[in-house]
Amino acid sequence: MLVGIMESIPFNKKDTLAQKICRTFPDAAINSPNVVIVGAQNVGKTKLILSLVSHHLIDKDFFTDAIEAKILKLFFTGSEMATRRPTTVNFSSDTDSDSCVIRLEMGNKHAEFSDDGDNEALDNLLNQIEAQSKENSENAYGEEVVLSICAPTLPNINFTDLPG
Repeated sequence: MLVGIMESIPFNKKDTLAQKICRTFPDAAINSPNVVIVGAQNVGKTKLILSLVSHHLIDKDFFTDAIEAKILKLFFTGSEMATRRPTTVNFSSDTDSDSCVIRLEMGNKHAEFSDDGDNEALDNLLNQIEAQSKENSENAYGEEVVLSICAPTLPNINFTDLPG
């Protein structure tokens, strides 16, 4: 019966099985894989996360130098301990859109990256994260920062970097 239902719904040929099931059964909770890096301080957790994230972004049209600089600023917020707070990068695929949406969240604050250059809210949030880290350079923070990137060619996966 499931096969018959799924065959009757139009899908993009690039849709994954999970995307097809979610379109067929909107209430189905199909979670993305989560990659969480845990380890001692200064062993390269952040570099590994950045390598995994960059692997999926490097050849994308929307991944500009400006976006790269903002992502790097988000991860390197300290000197001896690079990651001061849990930082998650959520990738999601939207095959129905040709655009990319980049959103940064911390607590109840959020901002989106804009192609038109008006990124004041995003810059303010990044500066706030950086200022908090400089205030207390020896401690980690519990409040998570979430960077969500949605684009048609990205896989559905989450990467989480934890303080060392």
